[in-house]
Amino acid sequence: MYPEIRPDVDIKTKTWTHSHPSDSPDFERKWRAHVDRKKGNQWSEENPAGSHCGTNVEGRHRHVRGAKYLFPASRRIDKAWSHDHDKSFKFKRWPGERNRHVREWHDGKDAQERHERVSRNVKDKGEKLAQRTTYIQ
Repeated sequence: MYPEIRPDVDIKTKTWTHSHPSDSPDFERKWRAHVDRKKGNQWSEENPAGSHCGTNVEGRHRHVRGAKYLFPASRRIDKAWSHDHDKSFKFKRWPGERNRHVREWHDGKDAQERHERVSRNVKDKGEKLAQRTTYIQ
């Protein structure tokens, strides 16, 4: 079992650099919500984990994302699954969706009954790395 890592301060998990000049044509659509966000302290060069809190920074600057609880990623496994085209596509909004599925996943050969699909890579839900341990007396 992996331990929970709980430092006193957030650990830097991601850093990115960008700019959002207010005279940019896509500023309102792409950056307004980012600039107006008010979470945590005010952003500054000394505090790159902060939010802009409504004040735009015109030049290139960096942001740092931190996390206090860190867990290892779950492993991925192949898992078989099955489906029935008649039931799966009965109420779909797009009539061509079944044809697209058959073309892309079944080499153009439609199956009329429930059938198993090729395995796919999914998270192993049996391995609970982020679950707390329980003390039992």
